[in-house]
Amino acid sequence: MKTVKHFLLALGLGMGLCGASAFADVAPAPAPEGNDGKVEKITASRAEVLMVLDKSGSMYDMTNDTIGGFNSMIQKYRDMKLPVRVTTVLFNDKSKVLHDRQDINTVRELTGDDYTASGTTALLDALGQSITRLSEVPDVKEGKDTQVVVVIITDGQENSSKEYKKSTVKNIIEDMQKKGWKFMFLGANIDAVSEAGSLGIDTNNAVKYRNTGSAVRSNYDAVVNFTVEAMEAPASGSMKGSWKDSVEKDDTPESTAPESAPKTGAPEKSLRGVK
Repeated sequence: MKTVKHFLLALGLGMGLCGASAFADVAPAPAPEGNDGKVEKITASRAEVLMVLDKSGSMYDMTNDTIGGFNSMIQKYRDMKLPVRVTTVLFNDKSKVLHDRQDINTVRELTGDDYTASGTTALLDALGQSITRLSEVPDVKEGKDTQVVVVIITDGQENSSKEYKKSTVKNIIEDMQKKGWKFMFLGANIDAVSEAGSLGIDTNNAVKYRNTGSAVRSNYDAVVNFTVEAMEAPASGSMKGSWKDSVEKDDTPESTAPESAPKTGAPEKSLRGVK
C-alpha cells in the first residue's frame, strides 16, 4: 500500500513539474494600462463641442480663412462620422449663439453674413455665458458617455467684458475640468500659455499660433484632432498632445513679438467692421 502511495505521489509531482515547465515559456499577459492596472480608456459615445470664436475687429483680415477653416472642420467631422453636437458662439463686445447643440449633419456652413469682424473683445463674458449655459443642459450634465470639448480661438486679450470677472471664469473652468471637460486655447499675438493658465485651463492644451491665413485654417484641423484625442483620453485626464502638430505655432519670443492690432472701440469698428 505504501508503495502505491509513493508511486502516486511521485507521479503527481512529476506531472506538476511537467506542467510548470510547459507554462514557463508563456509570457504573462501584460497588465492593462493605467493606475493600479485599471483600464484608462474612456468610452465616450459622443462629443459636445463648444466653439468660442473671436470676431473682434482685429480678426478682419482673417475673415475668409476663419470661414473656410470652420466649414472644413465641420466637413471633417462628417467625413470621420464622429458623433458630435456643435455649439458655436461668435463674440466681440457682444456674443451670439450661431449653432445651439446641433447635430454635426445639420450644422449649416459659416458665411460672411454670420462672421463680420468688428468691435472689441469681451472674452470673459463669452466664456462665462456659454460654459454656464451648456453645463446646465440635463443630458450634458448627466451624460457620463459624453465628452465635452471647449475650443477658444482669439487673437487678442480681453478688454470689454462687463458681466464676468476673470476669477469667476477661472473657477467655472476649473470646476468643469474636474468633471472631465477638455479645454483648448489657441491664441495669436498673446502669450497663449500664460493667458490659458490665468483662466484655469490646462496649459498643455494651449498654443500660440501664427497670425496668418494658413495658420487660422490649420487651427480648425487641430480642433478635429483634439476632439478625437479627448474622446479617447485616459481617465486620468492626460492627452497625447499630437493634435498640436496641426497648429502652425508662433515661436516668436514674447519680448520681440509684434504687437497686436488695436482692439479699442469705434475707430476700429468703423475702419474694419463695416461691409
